[in-house]
Amino acid sequence: MTDQQPRWQQPQQPELWPCPRCQNRIPSTSQFCPVCGLQLTQHAPPPPPGPAWTAATPPKRKGRDRTLLGTIVTIVVVMVIGLMLVNALSPRRAADGPGARATPAPRTTPAPRTTPAPRAAFADISLSGTGKQVARFTIPADSAAIAAITHRGSSNFAIHSVAADGSNNELLVNEIGNYRGTVIFDTSSGEHSVAFDVEADGPWTIVIKHPAKARAWDGRTDLAGTGDDVVLLSPAPSGLVTARVSHTGSSNFALRSYGDSGRSLLVNEIGRYTGQIRLPAGTLLLEIQADGGWTVAPD
Repeated sequence: MTDQQPRWQQPQQPELWPCPRCQNRIPSTSQFCPVCGLQLTQHAPPPPPGPAWTAATPPKRKGRDRTLLGTIVTIVVVMVIGLMLVNALSPRRAADGPGARATPAPRTTPAPRTTPAPRAAFADISLSGTGKQVARFTIPADSAAIAAITHRGSSNFAIHSVAADGSNNELLVNEIGNYRGTVIFDTSSGEHSVAFDVEADGPWTIVIKHPAKARAWDGRTDLAGTGDDVVLLSPAPSGLVTARVSHTGSSNFALRSYGDSGRSLLVNEIGRYTGQIRLPAGTLLLEIQADGGWTVAPD
């Protein structure tokens, strides 16, 4: 007899157990399932008839779980801070609690506009001389003007306004001897004066001004003067406005109005005069032509 094992005696085969995942029967000594690749762990002693192994359980990753928890906490904190900022920048609530509406900012009502007072369109122009002269000046072509004039002499004193082509526009003054008064010129469309033709036997002065610089009258008190004058009505009359007018001179007495309705001749008499006039609505200027004292008194 030899030490060799009999040929009929087969070597002992390992026991076959089912795979926990795919149930494929594999040797109990295998560490991996050849079908699904599952890693297996042997149990000693194996509890028959169940499998000798179970799927390997991966170790818990505590560090990763802590990182995930920290990320969630950070996101929550950022959201809370964002909500706080939104509430701080939002309009304040009219009242606390649900359903409260934001109180709108109060609206500021603009101040009412007021009509500005007339402004002079050009600076005053002063002219002076003695005897007969032609005095040149420059004013805007579309503007009327007033001229405050004085003369000391004993002979004829006359002033014509002159156009750029050398023709006379208007006779402004025609008196004998001394003179003091204010006249208006270039009131008609197309008139534009560039000089005064002065006829005099003594010294004279002329100050050209914008009509807005004429002396003002409010229409509520008596207006009085002597000789020629121009008066600015402020405010302009509206509706039916009447006044009593008087003149104590001996020569021509004329009263004209300038305003929204154009120019109107209100009085044109010789010598002494007393009467009632109606001031047109929108009158801006009154021109008085007189050689004596006069008054305009509201009714």
